[in-house]
Amino acid sequence: MARPDICKTGCNEGNPDNSESSDMYRIIDPSLLYRFFFYGWLLRDASRGTMFERSAAWNHNREQCRWLPTYLRRWGVITVGLFSLGAFCDTGMADHFVANCFNFMGVLTVPYHLVTAVCWYFLHSGWTGTSGH
Repeated sequence: MARPDICKTGCNEGNPDNSESSDMYRIIDPSLLYRFFFYGWLLRDASRGTMFERSAAWNHNREQCRWLPTYLRRWGVITVGLFSLGAFCDTGMADHFVANCFNFMGVLTVPYHLVTAVCWYFLHSGWTGTSGH
């Protein structure tokens, strides 16, 4: 079912000035930005439900793990950008406080990289979570 606030190109329902820029503005959704940077919406909870529901969620998560390297690349660019801004502020502007702020934000992305890499490894490798006994 189509969302009521998104119109196809050329649709100007409820648009008083009849311009396409207003339609484009209505398409912007904050959840798209969230989905671009965070992958939690892709995965299902495999710890709840019946055995069959947990198995279906696990299989779904294994299929969706192919997108995790994309998120790692996105955050890698952000991390490099933050550290680059920190280095520039430290050397080019001699502003150590701003440099420390950028470097601190860059360090905060490292746990995201580690958690995402571990999730990807276990989902991609087919680890079942049992000892095999």
